[in-house]
Amino acid sequence: MVLTNGTLPKQEEIEFSWWVKIVTLLPVCTYYFGPFDSMREAASAQTDYMEYLKREGVQGMTAWIKQCKPEMLSSRTKIKLTMRNREEGTGNGEQ
Repeated sequence: MVLTNGTLPKQEEIEFSWWVKIVTLLPVCTYYFGPFDSMREAASAQTDYMEYLKREGVQGMTAWIKQCKPEMLSSRTKIKLTMRNREEGTGNGEQ
């Protein structure tokens, strides 16, 4: 992730900062936005990030404010649907 000033976050900022975590259904993805110095700062930016993703066509968003150390700033989950999964109402393709 590139910060608004065009730099990458420093390791100590990643470890001890607040992040906006957004999980989406379409595509199935988890995004982390940050780092932020406070929960309040992260919360004030959350709506802007959700609006950005909405404009990009992302659907089904849920967001949290977390103090954490994300391993990855975004990750997609591939879901394999088979006819059996559809009939049973599951979607991960594993049995």
